[in-house]
Amino acid sequence: MMKKIRVVIAGGGTGGHIYPALAIASGLLSRYEAEILYLGVQNSLEERLAKAAGYDFCQISAAPLAGSFRRTIKAVSQNLIGCKQAKKIIKEFRADLVIGTGGYVAAPVVLAGTKLKIPTLIHEQNAFPGRANTYLSSKVDRVCLTFEAAEEHFPQSAKTVLTGLPVRRAVLEASKDEALKFFNFSADQQVVLITGGSQGSKAINTAALSALPRLLKRDIQIIFLTGIKNFDEVQGQLKVLNIFNNQHLQIMPYLDKMEYALAAADLAVGRAGASFISELLARGIPSVLVPYPFAAGNHQQENASSLEKQGAAVLLKENAIKEQTLGDLLEMLLADRQKLYKMSAAAAKMGEGDALQKILSVCHELLAAQKRN
Repeated sequence: MMKKIRVVIAGGGTGGHIYPALAIASGLLSRYEAEILYLGVQNSLEERLAKAAGYDFCQISAAPLAGSFRRTIKAVSQNLIGCKQAKKIIKEFRADLVIGTGGYVAAPVVLAGTKLKIPTLIHEQNAFPGRANTYLSSKVDRVCLTFEAAEEHFPQSAKTVLTGLPVRRAVLEASKDEALKFFNFSADQQVVLITGGSQGSKAINTAALSALPRLLKRDIQIIFLTGIKNFDEVQGQLKVLNIFNNQHLQIMPYLDKMEYALAAADLAVGRAGASFISELLARGIPSVLVPYPFAAGNHQQENASSLEKQGAAVLLKENAIKEQTLGDLLEMLLADRQKLYKMSAAAAKMGEGDALQKILSVCHELLAAQKRN
C-alpha cells in the first residue's frame, strides 16, 4: 500500500482552470490517503473556491505577462517572487507531486516543483494551449490533454497523454430535485441557465436581457449568472424592465454551487470554454454556445463547432446575436422537446469517458516512479 501522499495543486484566474484542479484533488482523495495544498493568488477566485471545497490554501505572488513593457517587467518580477515562495512552501509541505491546471498562477508553482525535482504534471484544457502551459511543457514530467488537436503545440510528444477534461464529482452527483429545491423552482416548468462564465459576458447579458421578458411570460424558469463586474448594471436593467422580483428568475453575480445550476437546467446558454463544455456534456445538457471571439487560437469557436457537428449544441457567434435574437432561438428550442431530447442524447454520448481516472493513472505512474527512485 502506498504511503500517505502530499500533493500541491495550482490553477487559477477563471473557473475553467480551477474546476479541473478541484476535480483532480477530489479524485486523489478518493484513491489515496492524500493531503492536498492549493496555491494561488490572494483574494482570488481560486482562493474562494479552494477554501469552499475544504482545501488548505497558501498565497503566492503571480501576475499575467500582458500589457505594456513596464507591466510585463513588473509581472516577471512578481512571478519570480512567486516561484521562490512556492519553492519554500512545497519544500516545507514535503510534496510528492505538483499539479498545474493553467492560468498564470500555475507557472511559478509548477516551475518551483521542477526545480525541486518533484514529479510534475500539467493539464491543458483547450485545443490551443495557454502561454503558461506552453512554457511549462518542456520542464514537466507529463502533459495531460483534453483535445488531441493540442498535441501539435507540444513538441515533447512522449510527455503528452490524451485524457480528456475531468469533471467534479459534485457536478456528476447533484440531483435535479435537490437543485430545483435550491433555487425554489417548480418541477413543472423548464429551466434555462444563462452564464457568461466566471468573468461574465456583456454580450450574453445584453442578449439575455432582451430575451427575459418573453421567456418569463411563458413561465420559463431562468438562472442568470451575470459575472461580478456586470451584476449591478444588469440589476438596474431588470428594474427598468420591471422583472426584478420575478419568482421564476434567479439572478446572481456568480454561483459557487454551479453543480445545482447544471442539474436544474434543461437548456444552457454560455461561452464555449472547455471546462463549461465538459460539464454540459457530463450532464447531457443541450446548449446554445456563444464563443468568446478573442480566445487564444480561436479555441472556443473550435470547441463549440465540435458540439454543433454532433448535434449537441447550437453555435451562435457573438456578432450574430443581433441578427438571430437569443429570445427567438430559445423559444424555438424550448418548444421543440423532441429536438431538445436529441441534443441532450448527443451531449451525453460525447460526455462518455473517464478523464479523471486517466489523469489519476498518470499521477499514480509518477508517484510510483518517484518511490522506486
